[in-house]
Amino acid sequence: DGTTTMGISRTVALMVLLTGDPDPEIKSKAESYLRAHMDSYRGKDLVGESSIHDALLGNSIALAQSIMTFSIGDISSLSSRRRVKAKYQDGVVLNMLQSSLGLTYHYDTSNDAEQKIYLSVCRMKVPDYTATPGLKFVAKMLEDNPKLFQVGIDMGLEEADAAAVYVGTLALAVFNDLRRPGSSSSSVLESAASLLHALCVRLTLFYDARTSGRDRLRVLLAQSLKLASDVLMPTSAGELTTTTGTNVTKTAIGVEIRDHCYGLISTL
Repeated sequence: DGTTTMGISRTVALMVLLTGDPDPEIKSKAESYLRAHMDSYRGKDLVGESSIHDALLGNSIALAQSIMTFSIGDISSLSSRRRVKAKYQDGVVLNMLQSSLGLTYHYDTSNDAEQKIYLSVCRMKVPDYTATPGLKFVAKMLEDNPKLFQVGIDMGLEEADAAAVYVGTLALAVFNDLRRPGSSSSSVLESAASLLHALCVRLTLFYDARTSGRDRLRVLLAQSLKLASDVLMPTSAGELTTTTGTNVTKTAIGVEIRDHCYGLISTL
């Protein structure tokens, strides 16, 4: 049921994030437990309509969006969540978009006191060494599960569309947030680029399978293409130049990041 599914996702999220722990013993144990969990259904047939990915990951959409939210913090992800929710009216879809692995807080945006309370309990972004394996795991989820956004028994057309748009919007927000000069290490930025590349491969297949209602997906793919192009524009110098007021900041662009951007553009 839903409680069991979310419980599996919480367990997986905890193991994934702990694989980036600075303590070698905790990191090693988390990697062993996660590897054992992901291998637990190898060679087995499941009874019923559940897939291997459902059994291993629980609610894949909630798992993906929660790990991405951990990577940039609640405040940075809040605007993305609001933009996506504003595009849908269906109650089932809105419930799906609100699913979270942690506590969910609601407040009146016009009430300053409530807003201050909300900001005081918001999760801060996790350190880069924790976010890096988390984003890599989400990228692998997208690569390994071709049915993640597929219309079927669990999701109707509108739900599948909302899931794709939600995950895509967050992935763009993650890459935009982490690529700001001085905000993140090259390793976590490379993981974010890998995630965006994997997402575009999955969204392209989902887009091609649709015969109508593709406008939201088209916007996401266009935004991804622009973002990759923006990153690649200064590659002749191997640097990303950002101007803020009178300050000009130059940041080196890793080869791996450029490779993922080139791959993304080739996909689209």
